[in-house]
Amino acid sequence: VGALVDVGAGGRPIGWIPELLSLADRSAGSRTASPNGLALINVAYPPEFGIPQEAGLPHVYRMLDIAGF
Repeated sequence: VGALVDVGAGGRPIGWIPELLSLADRSAGSRTASPNGLALINVAYPPEFGIPQEAGLPHVYRMLDIAGF
């Protein structure tokens, strides 16, 4: 996340990300982001993948039940 923030803020060029990944060295990267406050809100795929775009309420209800809500 920190590397993406650096690129988005203009501190690094977009080509830096592939270079960073090719190094396979976490110490070469940017700062890390705290997981506090991070939440997955949505996942969407291009139509050509044929993956349904809706999460489906039964799954949501089941997860809430497991969590005790």
